[in-house]
Amino acid sequence: MNKHKKDNKEEKKEEQAQEESIEQEEIKKAVEEDQADNKEGKATRKPTTEEKLVVMTDLLKRTTADFHNFRDRIAREATESAYYYKKNIITSLLPVLDMFELALKHKSEDNEFTKGMEMIFAQFISTLENEGLQIIKTEDKFNPELHEAILTEESDKVDNTILEELQRGYMLNNKVIRYARVKVSKSKEAWVKMTKPLSQRTDETVQVSKNSK
Repeated sequence: MNKHKKDNKEEKKEEQAQEESIEQEEIKKAVEEDQADNKEGKATRKPTTEEKLVVMTDLLKRTTADFHNFRDRIAREATESAYYYKKNIITSLLPVLDMFELALKHKSEDNEFTKGMEMIFAQFISTLENEGLQIIKTEDKFNPELHEAILTEESDKVDNTILEELQRGYMLNNKVIRYARVKVSKSKEAWVKMTKPLSQRTDETVQVSKNSK
């Protein structure tokens, strides 16, 4: 009988151990499911109103900047196209201006016809100036960015002083479309060197080279 009681106690202990093991497994499983639910909740959490506002504000700023850049590029391209279109037209009219100037420069007498031509020429120039045409001045010293030296002449003036305008030059919106062709001065010393025969200038160069050695 004592042996039977002892067996019952052992069975109860084993059952109790099994029950505790089952409870621990259930608790562990519940904890894991709770953690999984927390992770899933974080992954599927909807953004708050403030977060949406930040995203939309940033998108609006970037879109506005892109629009301003696009607008500036279109305006710049339109300005450049208008300039080249105008340049082509005015450049084609420059020979007409040259003929007007040549005719008025060699006019034989002042009569009504000549005065009418002068008025037409003045109006023609004024119209082109309103479109951005500028006459290049040739009263100062030679400037390679504005002038083209066609002839040189011995003079007592400082070298590269403009002596005569041979063909008028023009700019359009501060950009040269035709250089002014001019005659410039050379000092007597520079003129002598330029007018010497090539053989003499070569001999001088050889002599200078020997002396330098």
